[in-house]
Amino acid sequence: MKLRLSSACHPQTDGQTKRIIQSLEDLLRACVLEQG
Repeated sequence: MKLRLSSACHPQTDGQTKRIIQSLEDLLRACVLEQG
């Protein structure tokens, strides 16, 4: 996975970055819940 730094000029890229971050947060949360 490549992580691109986005600028304010590219809202599409920024939205993509937000989705990636949200997915990573969900994944981490699931791992933490499994570990209990």
